[in-house]
Amino acid sequence: CCPNNSWESPAITGVNRLSPRCTRYPYDDNHNSSSTSVQSLDGVWSFVLYPDPACVPRAAIQANFQPPVGGTHSYEGETTVPSNFTCDPTNPDIPARPQYVNVQMPFYGMYPRVPAEDNPTGLYRRTFDIPSEWIQGTDVADAKEQATRRKRMILHFGGVESCFYVYINGMFVGMAKDSRLPSEFDITSLVDTGKNTLAVVVLRWSDGCFLEQQDHWRMAGIHRSVYVYATPRTYIDDVFAKAELILPTDYIDKAMIANSDLRGRFHVQSRIGSIDKLTERCNNYKDEMLYDKGKYRIVIQLHAPNGKALFRFPVGASDVEGSVLGVLRSHLSSFTVDIPNDHTIQPWSDETPNLYEVVATLVDDSFREVETISFRVGFRCIEIRGRELLVNGRPVLIRGVNRHDHSPTGAKTVTMDEMRRDIHLMKQYNFNAIRTAHYPNSPVLFRLCDELG
Repeated sequence: CCPNNSWESPAITGVNRLSPRCTRYPYDDNHNSSSTSVQSLDGVWSFVLYPDPACVPRAAIQANFQPPVGGTHSYEGETTVPSNFTCDPTNPDIPARPQYVNVQMPFYGMYPRVPAEDNPTGLYRRTFDIPSEWIQGTDVADAKEQATRRKRMILHFGGVESCFYVYINGMFVGMAKDSRLPSEFDITSLVDTGKNTLAVVVLRWSDGCFLEQQDHWRMAGIHRSVYVYATPRTYIDDVFAKAELILPTDYIDKAMIANSDLRGRFHVQSRIGSIDKLTERCNNYKDEMLYDKGKYRIVIQLHAPNGKALFRFPVGASDVEGSVLGVLRSHLSSFTVDIPNDHTIQPWSDETPNLYEVVATLVDDSFREVETISFRVGFRCIEIRGRELLVNGRPVLIRGVNRHDHSPTGAKTVTMDEMRRDIHLMKQYNFNAIRTAHYPNSPVLFRLCDELG
């Protein structure tokens, strides 16, 4: 189940793992963020713990697998996802414990070797159903025609420590090692209508542990959420947006800067992806891509904190003079647009965390919506003048604190309510900054920090 000792191969950081992208939230047809395009896999999973990867039987990835009586496993039962199998508050009987060390490694060995016979390995299993609307064309007899009608389906792991291998319906999906970043895999061709069996083999120790060596509690398991989501066959692959606050030229000499004196500029980079064949780039539209299913472009709308749309019509790179299309960079288009002067910019700061909503929409050549996603940004200006850090033209004293992703009951699995309480407590004591020691925290934390300042 864990081929070729790849957990001890530094050159292999992942197999079939999709490229990183922005944190995005899909809309449904009514522009509600709780989309029907997402299916959570959080909850109760079956769980078997083995002493090391070599003890996991090959049959473990099959749909009808049952651990043999008297096998090498040390535990058989259930666990909750997300959680750590070293510290599962719902199941304290799992015989694996957290370990704390600081500068030394939690095991003996030279990089990249990890213990061969004391490497607790968890086998997670569950079944899930794919909605019928995700797999269209089931009434078509031709298998190739069916394949061209189904939506693109992605399996998302928010965080798994420290190395894991994924199988669906007995077929290898991929593997990854990064414990603190999401891992996504394309499962479009591996799932079908009805029940699908998902098996995940999680190793506690891998060569990645040497790079993730920090002073904190060492855990193991699927510690962040797991879900499946669907996109159209041609989709929004990535969007980067930066909201720039433009201050008046004489702001240094002013005691106060009125919001009416502020201007805004919006920078966008976007990329279209497709599992259909790219036919050609369109010459008449700089930001359009022509696939065998049609012609597509991405347009952007920006909504003020009160919900008002700032642009009369959604804008794309073709609508802005001087925009750039990076043909050799996976169809990356880029443009910059000034915020209309009739809108008074509401800047973001730790005391006034005003947020604007970005809505990115993929449209076809008839301007019909194909896919819509959203995220939030804030207008601010950060600079250093005279050895002072200025935010929106005013000096700021950084009052920060170190923070680990750690819960007193859930260990590395931290709920949104716990994160919100952490931030509220910091704000009560005038903290305005967090050092995410020493790794990327959950995207939920970053979203709450945007919201709460």
